[in-house]
Amino acid sequence: MEMQKELIIGGRRVYITGRSYRTGPEEKTYRVPVIFWPVSEEHGRSISESAEYAAAGISASTRETDVYLLAAFEIEDWNRELSPWKAEIPEIEQSFGGGADETLRWIINEMIPRMKLTAGGSTELSYYVAGYSLAGLFALWSLTKTPVFSGAAACSATQWFPGWLEYLEMEGVCGRDHHTGDDDGSIIYLSLGGKEHKTSNPFIATILEATKACDDLLDRDSTVRRHVLEMNRGGHFSDPDGRVAKGAAWLIRNA
Repeated sequence: MEMQKELIIGGRRVYITGRSYRTGPEEKTYRVPVIFWPVSEEHGRSISESAEYAAAGISASTRETDVYLLAAFEIEDWNRELSPWKAEIPEIEQSFGGGADETLRWIINEMIPRMKLTAGGSTELSYYVAGYSLAGLFALWSLTKTPVFSGAAACSATQWFPGWLEYLEMEGVCGRDHHTGDDDGSIIYLSLGGKEHKTSNPFIATILEATKACDDLLDRDSTVRRHVLEMNRGGHFSDPDGRVAKGAAWLIRNA
């Protein structure tokens, strides 16, 4: 079954795409990774265009037998809907509203039930979060809040966010309170552009150091099964959708 659907779910626009697979009582059970991806249209692409562009990259970087679903969903207020807590950052003249909890509840309460219906009864779904910039931070933060997700792709994530690394070290990447030790652990993909830290803004310039610090925390976290840090060419705005596709493909290959 080929998935290409544009829907309104819980008031948000969602575009679902992926690699074809079959459903039905006569077919074998398919294990299908579902990747949730927060997307903004501020940079010129529609949600559907971003999703299809990323899906093409994912499919090119995975085996033909690797089925998956990519669910790109609309973010209207980037700094509010994806930030884990409120923050004022005068160094970059931006404020953050701390609305990530609301977005995460929407994924769990609205999106996951819909994905189960979309996939059909002969599939076993596993759930991941991928994102770029602040959405990448949201992806990692989501792992600390719920055992629902099996991994995350945090591409050029805003790891300089105030209090983030301290929170991560204290909470544990997969959330110490909810991790039971009965599963295999999470898989996590980190990436960064090689020029992102080369900026005149000293606050943003900490991104390389912060990302490496996060990678070190993953090394020491027993709830992480596998992780990687990939360095890309270019700065922060070099092919964000393509970098998300690389991260999502890594998750699918290692699921």
